Amino acid sequence: MGLAVSYAIADKTFLERTKPRVEQMLTDIRNEFDQMVLETDWMDAYTKYESLEKSKAMKSLIGFPEWILDDEKLEEHYQGISPTHHVENWVTALEFMNTEWLRSWRVKNSKVWDMDPTVVNAYNIFERNAINIPVAIIQYPFYYLGLDALNYGAPRGSSRHELTHGFDNAGRHYDKYGNEKRWWSNHTPAGVRQARPVSRGAVQFVLLSGSEGIYQWYADARGEHCDNGGLREAFRAYKAYVKRNGPEPVLPGFEDFTQRTVAVHLQYCETVSPAVAKYLVKDEHSPSKFRVLGVLSNMPEFGEAYQCPSGSKMNPKRKCRVW
Repeated sequence: MGLAVSYAIADKTFLERTKPRVEQMLTDIRNEFDQMVLETDWMDAYTKYESLEKSKAMKSLIGFPEWILDDEKLEEHYQGISPTHHVENWVTALEFMNTEWLRSWRVKNSKVWDMDPTVVNAYNIFERNAINIPVAIIQYPFYYLGLDALNYGAPRGSSRHELTHGFDNAGRHYDKYGNEKRWWSNHTPAGVRQARPVSRGAVQFVLLSGSEGIYQWYADARGEHCDNGGLREAFRAYKAYVKRNGPEPVLPGFEDFTQRTVAVHLQYCETVSPAVAKYLVKDEHSPSKFRVLGVLSNMPEFGEAYQCPSGSKMNPKRKCRVW
């Protein structure tokens, strides 16, 4: 009943004020990603062209389906659902969802929502080549942070991260139509291995050390790839925003810094228990702490802005980069 629940939080104000800004931010990020593809030295011309084609075709589902604001369409959507017969409702719902799913494959440029607008997360649906950013994640403290410097840099549910997933070691197996198809040339995988790698063993952190033992975490190729590349895209995209709109106000206490050097990732502040640490070692995503340390230490601009000595923890001589 996700769309029915979403009706309570869907409003025209979001469509008129917030959605256009999020779409513009995604456009800025996509433009910078495309430029970074052209600048890579590990992709051949064919794979660059196919990457740009996939980026161009990638759909963006932001907020919620606009039709749920129409009471009649929403009632029609849930036609056949009974308020009293639970088992029959399950059968009706499954029949409906499967029928809609099959019908969507016959529709060109289908904009099917694979997640409810109430989900506080974002996804790249490889099979549809679509980014889903629900309205629930476009809320404080993930959005509406006062400055676009922070909105562009906000990591959770970010368009920059999800866009890059379409070209990671999982997303690259799906073409611009969402079909599972090899579209990288035979030369490209070898080229990326020769580039400064983001792979297991490239970066190592101690996640937990104590009576519970020592749990080490190695930079995950998928997670770090999207965080590293995504933040670099956002950094460049925000500079394009400033060039277009002018500088933003300066944050109190950061008068000596330009907005583009203000650290991001505030939403990753957390305390991790030993039990959670054991789980995080096995999870495909990087632990929050290292999604900050690992990514920012790979940004030359961060070391320059905060004057970190060359070879220090946050400004290592060897930096990992794919995009």
